[in-house]
Amino acid sequence: MNKFLICCKCDWVHFGLSKSEIETEIETFNVYYKTLTKEKQDSYYGGKESSIEQYQSCFRCGNTYEDFEDASPDKIPEGSTIQPIMIYEQDKTT
Repeated sequence: MNKFLICCKCDWVHFGLSKSEIETEIETFNVYYKTLTKEKQDSYYGGKESSIEQYQSCFRCGNTYEDFEDASPDKIPEGSTIQPIMIYEQDKTT
């Protein structure tokens, strides 16, 4: 499901993950995080476990994951750092 998405507010590139993929990532990271010393938790990860909210906004500007558009790989500048974002799936019943 990984597809490239661009924030409509600041043009920062992300790659999309489904909610279930994110939940797996969170669980895996939090198991690892709990093995670290308090100093390493604070130093490397700001003293916080991973959560779904971290995947619901733009890494750069904080824009909601609901305001992204598809991006083809040729739109991604060379050398870009790309963060994950939850893929917004509109309700198909409306």
